[in-house]
Amino acid sequence: MLRRMLYAAIALLVLMLGAEISLTLLSQRGLERALTTQYGLPPDTDVNISSFPFLMSFMRGRISELRISWNEECMLSSRDSRNPVGCRYTVFLHDVSLSLPSLFRGEFRLSSLSRMKASMEVDASLLVKAVNLGDLVSITDKDGITVSVGGIQHQYKVKITGSRDGVFYHREGSSGTVEGENGAEGGLEPDVVMFTVQNPSLGADLKSASICGSSVVFELSIPEWEDVIHPYSPTLRSNHEDEL
Repeated sequence: MLRRMLYAAIALLVLMLGAEISLTLLSQRGLERALTTQYGLPPDTDVNISSFPFLMSFMRGRISELRISWNEECMLSSRDSRNPVGCRYTVFLHDVSLSLPSLFRGEFRLSSLSRMKASMEVDASLLVKAVNLGDLVSITDKDGITVSVGGIQHQYKVKITGSRDGVFYHREGSSGTVEGENGAEGGLEPDVVMFTVQNPSLGADLKSASICGSSVVFELSIPEWEDVIHPYSPTLRSNHEDEL
């Protein structure tokens, strides 16, 4: 008798685990289709759901964490030129409240979330080439981006100046710094090289820029989704009530 109960418990556990995995995968595929249809994201968009047990999350319509990532080209304009550059987008949504059954109809209905972190990563060598800054020599968080122009090395930092605009500016004390707005005389590079990201995905805005490894990472805001951010979300409230 005890052995039968043990076998039955194991079989039930296997069935529940199988249902958990199957429902998670189906929901992820549904999210990918919905994001592709509604927001024009590429077909290879990857969605990862982190919420256990997902069966309970599905019934309550709440997900602990949702990660969305995809590769897409964006257009950069600088110095009267426009060039495409490959970008890696990553978006983390936390304590997400949405209609999970609607995913199977290809709809993404986001009700609320507690916080969001979004970024766009661009390989530094591709970015430098796209804005015609020079030949990339090195890139470090401390020294910034070092390029070579006509055998002369210049060190640049990058910062964001507007919702779609950024600027490369000479690091203080680097060679080649000249006065004036254009600064192209004598083969030296200008103090400032401005650029514009013309078509970021999801209508995102640029917030800040930093160097990470061999890439420049732009922190993003997504106005449409930020409108539903509530720091004390339904998920957090439910967890607080459970603790009480």
